[in-house]
Amino acid sequence: MEEGIASSQDFETPTRVATLLAEINGNDSEQVSSSINYFDKKLEPYWNFKELETYLDFLERERRREVLSPQEIKLKEEIARRPALQRFLSLLSERTGDRP
Repeated sequence: MEEGIASSQDFETPTRVATLLAEINGNDSEQVSSSINYFDKKLEPYWNFKELETYLDFLERERRREVLSPQEIKLKEEIARRPALQRFLSLLSERTGDRP
């Protein structure tokens, strides 16, 4: 691709954002739902990564003998049960001995 020339993929997300805003303003609930599903799928890897960061932070704090709050313990357990994260957490467990 030539420098300075945008591809159609460069416009896909901004176009979806504009469409979503128009749909919300127009109250087309079916279209809004479709757009929200699109963004949910696009953002899923990001949220998974953020949850892994949180989980690793909790593990590190536990290694330093810090006491997690009841809410943090609950969140750590919820993260450990996420199907999308099971593969990574099992590899982590094998390497470090930490149980998800």
